Amino acid sequence: MLKNKRVNDILIPLLLVLNLLLGGFIYTKVSDALQTKKIYDQAVITKISDIPQITPNRQNEDQQKEVIRDDRDFSDIEDVITENKPGTPARISIPKIKVNTLVEHVGLDPVGNMDVPVDPFNTGWYKYGALPGENGNSVIAGHLDTKTGPAIFSRLHELRTGDEVIVTDNLGNNRTFKVYKVSVYSERGFPINTIFGSSNEAYLNLITCTGAFDEHFEDYTDRLVVFTKLDESED
Repeated sequence: MLKNKRVNDILIPLLLVLNLLLGGFIYTKVSDALQTKKIYDQAVITKISDIPQITPNRQNEDQQKEVIRDDRDFSDIEDVITENKPGTPARISIPKIKVNTLVEHVGLDPVGNMDVPVDPFNTGWYKYGALPGENGNSVIAGHLDTKTGPAIFSRLHELRTGDEVIVTDNLGNNRTFKVYKVSVYSERGFPINTIFGSSNEAYLNLITCTGAFDEHFEDYTDRLVVFTKLDESED
């Protein structure tokens, strides 16, 4: 027992001393680590503070806004575009032969030919073709006569080069066409593509019957075509 007591008296103080030493060592290491981190954080803050701050250039932004913003008024241009775009034909006037009448819109008859106006004193515009005033061949037809007398295009053959044809559209705009050729075609020699086909210029072709009257078919043998072209000088 005495021997064990002596050993304990020696070991206990040694353990206490050792604990104090180790504790101080750990504290020192932790303290050093914290100090190192503090120095590192300060260095990082210093480096960040050294970076020049970039502030927006308000003047450049205003200049860019001025370039992008467009307050121009295009209403006049839109009015010009609307005015120049042809509408559907409403009336036709041919001063030389005293024609001033309505324009009906017609399609195809049962056999596939251009139909005719219902009223013999009106004209008929081929609605599947070009509008009068736009590029292409616009076609307006009219009757030569009725069973009782002359119809709207009874004097169409009197037109000559330079005579005027005026078409008023549904927008109230007038377009003047001038005659440049008058031709007569038989049914077999009728140049459909020339009269109804596409074109890079604006043409208006007027058609009526002519030649001998065929009692069997109740129709005339030929067709009179007056070729006219849009008068660009009025634009």
